[in-house]
Amino acid sequence: MVAAKPHVKKKKPVYKSANAVDVLSAEQQKSMEIIRQKILGSAKEEAAKIKEEAYQQAKETGYQDGYQEGLLEGEKAAQELIEEAKNNLAETIAGTKNYVTAEKNKIISFAVEMAEILVKHELDMDSEKLLPLLDPILFKLEKPDQVITIHANPRYHDALVKKMEAKKKEVANLRYIVLDNAKLSQYEVTVESTESLETFDLQEELQKFLQQIQETE
Repeated sequence: MVAAKPHVKKKKPVYKSANAVDVLSAEQQKSMEIIRQKILGSAKEEAAKIKEEAYQQAKETGYQDGYQEGLLEGEKAAQELIEEAKNNLAETIAGTKNYVTAEKNKIISFAVEMAEILVKHELDMDSEKLLPLLDPILFKLEKPDQVITIHANPRYHDALVKKMEAKKKEVANLRYIVLDNAKLSQYEVTVESTESLETFDLQEELQKFLQQIQETE
């Protein structure tokens, strides 16, 4: 399982906007093409029928003026019908895109919620599972002659001391203090040094991750 990392502000990648058809699968695109052909085909058939009726009506009257007028009215009605069919098709495609986007966001949100549940479960079962989540923060603060103060729930005290003792062997003159704070939940830790203050909150990190994904869609 990939450990969640504290949020680091980065330049967001630029994504090109997707067309409505781009978000559909191959099967969905094929279905939309069949629908499009049926809509436009039906409209054209209806248009031809209107024109034929206008022609027959004008022919029966025996007047050329009436024939021309009826023919023009038939063509106008047929064109309006085709345009209406095209507009309905465009609305259908737009509605499909919105539906796909909404469903995709639901799936992403559900995945993030499941990730939160799984990570919390692992932390509840084993306090040392927190340590990999803190590595990015500690790496940023690991400098010679630094004093690092860690505020965390008491259940993490022993695991954090063990972790920092190992760090002392890697970083020259590293000093640390682990302070128990029962007010902090089991899913948040504050790490401060003489230069900066960093906070890890599992729920906040997952929400930032979710927001970042939605903004790039």
